[in-house]
Amino acid sequence: MYITRKVGPKGQVVIPEALRAQFDITPGTEVMFDTSGGAIIINLQKSAEEVLSAFRKIRESPSRKKSPTMKDLERWYDEQLDERNGLR
Repeated sequence: MYITRKVGPKGQVVIPEALRAQFDITPGTEVMFDTSGGAIIINLQKSAEEVLSAFRKIRESPSRKKSPTMKDLERWYDEQLDERNGLR
């Protein structure tokens, strides 16, 4: 889905209503800007509870016999971003 918006005089852009509804973005929702690959990507900021929950899931996985490595966490993070952005 591609939606175009103009940047206002203060550098602000309104997130379209359809996207706010799809991703449950309400006033106060924090977003994170990523500048990977020459693009600006807006991601929902995860709460501390969501991050801890994800770490626990990885750690408690029957296939895990040790703490997750940084590579495991980076892979999980990338998967989550792809999922949120509809790439998976």
